[in-house]
Amino acid sequence: MKVASASASRSETDESLARSRAVATLLRGYREGEPMPRPEYSLLTRTDLEMTAVDGVVDSLESCIQVRSPENPGYYWGNYLLLPEAPEAEQLESWIDRFRDQFQSCCEVEHVLLRWDGAALSPQAQARARALGMTEDSGPGMIATQLIDPENLDVKVRPLDFEAEFD
Repeated sequence: MKVASASASRSETDESLARSRAVATLLRGYREGEPMPRPEYSLLTRTDLEMTAVDGVVDSLESCIQVRSPENPGYYWGNYLLLPEAPEAEQLESWIDRFRDQFQSCCEVEHVLLRWDGAALSPQAQARARALGMTEDSGPGMIATQLIDPENLDVKVRPLDFEAEFD
């Protein structure tokens, strides 16, 4: 992943900061001054969106968020649609079509990934997803509840404060 560093050019740093600010604005529920009804995303999802925005693209669409990693089109977790909730069985095909439409300009994205926070697919949606050749992955996410000073004193460990650092 590209991050702003001493070797990064000024334009790369400015572009990364602008992307992070846009995602922070999106996550606060506003874009260009207009309120957007958005679900409360988990800390894990919010962090994923913020980190992807450093060198990727996070766009608010009418009914979901599109996450793209143009520099890494094969990266599953960097190219997906973030849905407001688990899709129902009868919605799966339209979400798959929406994914393909949104990613059609990037022919190197050869997968379909639909992501959401919260409840798992219903049994009917699970059966429909399997019939469509999809698999469900509901792996765990880990979040630190406290920070412990590292033994390596050359490393500084601290909580991320996106609003203070990118606004």
